Amino acid sequence: NMLLVAMLRKAGISTYPLLLSTRDNGYVFQDYPLYTHFNYVIAGAYLNDGFVTLDASQPLLGFGKLPAACYNGIAREVSELATPVVLAADSLKEQKFTSVMLSKLENGAIAGTFQQRPTYLESYNIRRQVTEENPDSYFKKVAKSYTGTLSLEQEDIEDLKKLESPVMVKYNFKMEVGNGDVLYINPLLGEAYKSNPFKSMERKFPVEMNAVFDELYSFNMEVPEEYTVDELPKPAIANYNANEGLFQYLIQQQGSHIQLRCRIKLAKATFDPSDYTSLRDFFDLIVKKESEQIVLKRKK
Repeated sequence: NMLLVAMLRKAGISTYPLLLSTRDNGYVFQDYPLYTHFNYVIAGAYLNDGFVTLDASQPLLGFGKLPAACYNGIAREVSELATPVVLAADSLKEQKFTSVMLSKLENGAIAGTFQQRPTYLESYNIRRQVTEENPDSYFKKVAKSYTGTLSLEQEDIEDLKKLESPVMVKYNFKMEVGNGDVLYINPLLGEAYKSNPFKSMERKFPVEMNAVFDELYSFNMEVPEEYTVDELPKPAIANYNANEGLFQYLIQQQGSHIQLRCRIKLAKATFDPSDYTSLRDFFDLIVKKESEQIVLKRKK
């Protein structure tokens, strides 16, 4: 990154090194920002009346993108004024879109299609994994994330080389459900929260997430001709602290199709210790709701 600063200056672009402390290194006390408390350097460039942060040490990052660990408060420009640069997790907006469709049941297996545009940070991790290993190893881990036996076909990851954009993960699959009189299907498949990320009963420090996030999951299922819907999860909507969070679980049956729209949204990434209990309860609700299953019974 120091080399990047030198190159941009040589090109006539006003650029400075920025010192920061990554998350695992802790906060820097801003009234006394001692240089020994910093452990990472990036570049800050003034371009077209704007300011861009750059990290050339991570080749899979897009232009103006930084690792999540860098969003840890205030960075300091290496200049006479030591100008502060805010790199707060609350300023990082992450969105994720997932679409799943289940179709015919044949020989005890349901065929389906999966498409997902993950958040940028998730896309960065996918790019790293594919680069360090290969796409096959990534999709093997995907198959293991599902409950039960699953086989994938036509796997593809689009936009791997478009570093400024999230990737698109696509595949077809066959999921073993059996031919019993009763079938249980979780519409969230491998995307459900399996456990609450907040396990402790109390917390004395702030909760710091990687980013502000908005996750939308869409599910459409064709009910097999031999079965009828015996039980369907009930719809649910919950707000967290008025407008700081939202959980939607909207499910309905229309004719021979079941449709679900599930959304989890948090409007900020940093929460005070006083918010911990309510935040933990909020994710408890999400885990319980996303574990509910569709029950199908064979027609008599």
